[in-house]
Amino acid sequence: MEISEWNKEHIDHIRDVNSPKEVWRILERLFTKKNTARLQLLENELAGLTQGELDVDEPVSEARLRRYLIRGLRKEYMPFVTSVQVAKAHANTSATFSAPVNYEKEWIIDSGCSHHVTGNDSLFSELHQHNGDKVIITADNYIHLVEKEGNVCIASERLKEDDIVLSNVYHVPGLRKNLVSVSQITNFRKYVLFAPEDVRILDNVKNIGVDVLVVGEKRDSLFVMSVVEAYVEKTSRNDGVSIWHARLGHVGYQMLQQISSKKLIDGVPVIKDLPKGAVDNCEPSCYEAAKGIPEWEAAMLEETNALLRNDTSELVPKPKDIEPVTCKWVYKVKKKADGTVNRFKARLVACGFSQHYGLDYEEMFSPVAKMGYAQSLLKRFNMGESKSMSTPMEPNLKLKKHEGKLLEEGRKFRQLVGSLIYLNITRLDIAYSVRVVSQFMDKPQISHLNAAKRILHYVKGTLEYGLRYKKSDSFILSGFVDADWAGDVNDRRSTTGYCFGTGSAAISWCSKKQQNVTLSSTEAEYAAATMATQECVWLKRLISDIYAKVEYVIPIHCDNESAIKLAENPVFHARTKHIEVQHHFVREKVLGQEITLEKVRIGDQVADIFTKALTKEKFEMFRDALGVIDCNHALRGSVKISASY
Repeated sequence: MEISEWNKEHIDHIRDVNSPKEVWRILERLFTKKNTARLQLLENELAGLTQGELDVDEPVSEARLRRYLIRGLRKEYMPFVTSVQVAKAHANTSATFSAPVNYEKEWIIDSGCSHHVTGNDSLFSELHQHNGDKVIITADNYIHLVEKEGNVCIASERLKEDDIVLSNVYHVPGLRKNLVSVSQITNFRKYVLFAPEDVRILDNVKNIGVDVLVVGEKRDSLFVMSVVEAYVEKTSRNDGVSIWHARLGHVGYQMLQQISSKKLIDGVPVIKDLPKGAVDNCEPSCYEAAKGIPEWEAAMLEETNALLRNDTSELVPKPKDIEPVTCKWVYKVKKKADGTVNRFKARLVACGFSQHYGLDYEEMFSPVAKMGYAQSLLKRFNMGESKSMSTPMEPNLKLKKHEGKLLEEGRKFRQLVGSLIYLNITRLDIAYSVRVVSQFMDKPQISHLNAAKRILHYVKGTLEYGLRYKKSDSFILSGFVDADWAGDVNDRRSTTGYCFGTGSAAISWCSKKQQNVTLSSTEAEYAAATMATQECVWLKRLISDIYAKVEYVIPIHCDNESAIKLAENPVFHARTKHIEVQHHFVREKVLGQEITLEKVRIGDQVADIFTKALTKEKFEMFRDALGVIDCNHALRGSVKISASY
């Protein structure tokens, strides 16, 4: 054998030899030793042999074919298979040159290995450059550099779809063995069980028979995970049409051709009735474009009849020197889910933007109301056909916590009160009555349910009511505050009520029971003024952020002269020492000229609507002053109400 024919693996064994005698001794030991493991590896490679770039004309010997056939026998025939393979193996330089056991695709379980290592980069399912300068020192004191690292997936014996992932595997070029580190496996809370005949990697040692992940065999004093029991996960990509037909179970091309020739199925019909043009169902942009088309003319006639039938408009003489509101037809083709035409829709829309403020109209407002929610609320509690009431609560009514019969089912009462609380967002005229009934959510009684139904009777007669905000040149914030001293008959605590507005309608309001029992009406009014002052300071900052800086003193109207004097006088008197110090916040703001408390007559105290149940006359007067009006009448221009702010 010539030296030029040797490869790097051959030279590695004799690189450090000093004499020819030692060279021949090493070669004799390598080439004349029987190697059963090498022969077994060759048989395994033959079992997984692929064509690749091999010549198709290269013959396979009969002996190799026989070994390939007996390799498929069951495990109980393995001694016979081994004896046949060993008997056929004759040592020569061409067959056994790589005499050291070469586990190219087998993984050796090594308890002395500190890391998973391999020299075959084709085994990796994920591979990247190694960031570091780590090296591997083998038993022969050779130092190998770690170039790459990644993950290797090995199939689990327990479940076909469950894989064992060896992470952080080092790729060391030139290393001819694949080593699995026992310590690295145990770091991932897995167990390695060595037995006399095999080795097992377990997920749990409590149930060895079930929680087996991988099984290896003992071979030549080594524990090996063979390619027969484990495989490295490989992925491939094939975007061909045939492979997807096979995956999805489609009928093959030949079968389709046979079925079609025998006329066993009907093909998809060819579409012949194509539209004459690409713009058959275009939506017209104006009346002139829709005129003359039967479908659009029928849709416009239907819309006109609906307007007349619902009495939404009326013909009147044109006012002098006022530009009327023009109208525009809007067209839309409604289609079904399959794309076919369902109907032709036409709507007549008023162009409100065509008028100019100050020329065509003098006042502008935006109604805020929950009309649809109020109607659904009445229907939900079977009050749609009930009679209407003029006030939400009977005048001077005082509900007690324990009176009358307890409701058998309080869930309906709680649902009703919760719905009324939501409606109170735009209906401040029911704020006091809703606050009163909401106190009895725990153990409601029949009298409490009747009071809640009374609120629904009132809502029935005021479905179209809501807040109206008008445009105004001035934006002056002012408020009203009042207290009903010891008005609650259950705990004798007072009720605070306040509201703030900017000229047309209220923008903030509150009806709340005070936390402490007050000893005088002055203390109750003073505590209410403190709550109103806190809200006023917050509104002042909000308006300064979104509109304009508030540089004027904000007036708050109060009907208790003693509370006003107490806020203006910095001297503490003996009769005021019982008032909590926190309530003197209002005095600080008065002295700082941020707010001022102004006297208002009791009959003009708008905040009374938040502290007590009023008569019809007072209730309607204060409701109108707060800006709660019939929005439908306001839109028609038949209602003219000026707020009291």
